[in-house]
Amino acid sequence: WMECMHPEDRVRARGLVDALMRGETLVHEYRILDRTGGIRWIRDRIVPFVDPHTGRTTHFMGGVTDVTEQHELVDRLVQAHKMESLARLAG
Repeated sequence: WMECMHPEDRVRARGLVDALMRGETLVHEYRILDRTGGIRWIRDRIVPFVDPHTGRTTHFMGGVTDVTEQHELVDRLVQAHKMESLARLAG
């Protein structure tokens, strides 16, 4: 899982493993490198299962959503706002 993750996002993700082991549910967004070397944004939701007798995390369940398009749309919106601000200043 970490091998696919963008190198800049790995450090933050390592800290999340500790939170999962403490039984915390996580929603985390990070980048992965696809087969072509492109970058995709992923939203990962992970729910740990804790043994009620021992209090230890025994396993996890989760789901992954590709949110690349959402990130691209936000980037476009930010760029459009910048251009609009520049146009107002120039006007």
